[in-house]
Amino acid sequence: MQQRPILLVEDSPEDVEALQRAFRKFQFTRPVQHCATARSAWDYLCGQGELPAASPLPCLILLDLNLPGEDGRSFLQRLKANEEFKSVPVVIFSTSSNSRDVDFCYRHGAAAYQVKLMDVDEQQRHLHAMLDYWFGAAVLPSSEA
Repeated sequence: MQQRPILLVEDSPEDVEALQRAFRKFQFTRPVQHCATARSAWDYLCGQGELPAASPLPCLILLDLNLPGEDGRSFLQRLKANEEFKSVPVVIFSTSSNSRDVDFCYRHGAAAYQVKLMDVDEQQRHLHAMLDYWFGAAVLPSSEA
């Protein structure tokens, strides 16, 4: 059975590469689908655009807030207002530690909020803990949820 992917919605090529390096370091083999904009992420979820039409529903979404075009806040609201996607856990992965952003995201359905760190080793420890939680301790919703 094919594993459901993580959907990474991140516009920074450097952050994408850092996450991919960390996944390899942790020997994390779950597929990761990357979208650089909220629009391309929505197209992926709806089976439209350049990505495969039979795209599996992601098991988890890692969402940056500061995206070009539609930002992560708006995308989070749209996602959680949609019956088909609202059960997918969303982890915010942002440079913003502003309490207004944190509060907004939790009020609008984010499952967790992780601040991107400048210290690479510390960031990898936080990322490893997040992956251990979501793919070790937590039970994720089924694709039919």
